[in-house]
Amino acid sequence: MTTVEECEIKSPEELAGQCQAGCRDAFELLVRQYADRIFHFILRWSGNHADAQDLTQETFLKAYRSIHRFDTTCSFTAWIFTIARNTAINHCQRTPRFDPLPEDHRSSAPDPAEQLEVSDAQSSLWTVARRLKKKQYEALWLRYGEDLDLTEIARVMRTNTLHVRVLLHRARRELARHLTHRH
Repeated sequence: MTTVEECEIKSPEELAGQCQAGCRDAFELLVRQYADRIFHFILRWSGNHADAQDLTQETFLKAYRSIHRFDTTCSFTAWIFTIARNTAINHCQRTPRFDPLPEDHRSSAPDPAEQLEVSDAQSSLWTVARRLKKKQYEALWLRYGEDLDLTEIARVMRTNTLHVRVLLHRARRELARHLTHRH
């Protein structure tokens, strides 16, 4: 049996191969390596921490159950993000979304530090990027937030690399337009 230390120096694809051979420690390492990334990716879809936590667990459960179908010559990153994306899409389709309560629902005045934090968050690049079309935003996030290459993004989004290039080009152009109109 492979030790945890031996698993840590393996690529995700090699770890997935060890999972297919029955090594649970290898899958545990994959979860450790990808849990935060998957959580933040799903959080951007759901907008809710509790849902993102549940959907992250659901993603890894689905991955564990179907690890035998993973092709170890392909990218594990693209495979796990595809499962996460499909899980998030299914959740969003079956769960109604509610807008958060307006800030003036509080009985006391907001804290100035909190107002500054909200102001900073609203001016962040990713906040502006959220205004883009959903697929443009998703392509941007996968490329720059998750550092996936065009082939991996195409696989996750179930399209081709040319379409990913177009999405990224349009997203960057729109983002630049939004940012220049803000100042």
